[in-house]
Amino acid sequence: MGPEISKIQTLELQDCLDESFSYTPLIFVLSSGADPMASLKEFAAKTVGSSKFKTLSLGQGQGNKAKELII
Repeated sequence: MGPEISKIQTLELQDCLDESFSYTPLIFVLSSGADPMASLKEFAAKTVGSSKFKTLSLGQGQGNKAKELII
């Protein structure tokens, strides 16, 4: 498969924002042990404002809450 499979890659949040649209949510799927929340909150405060940054941990019964955040 090559060495790129085992190379740790960092997420460039500005690139994610540049490639997104106001009507498309950014959804992050994390591996076990990853906790980028502090970085995400700091980036959101600097770029779009804290009031536009919404989070939700998905799990049982969270579907309607997720829909409300997207709509």
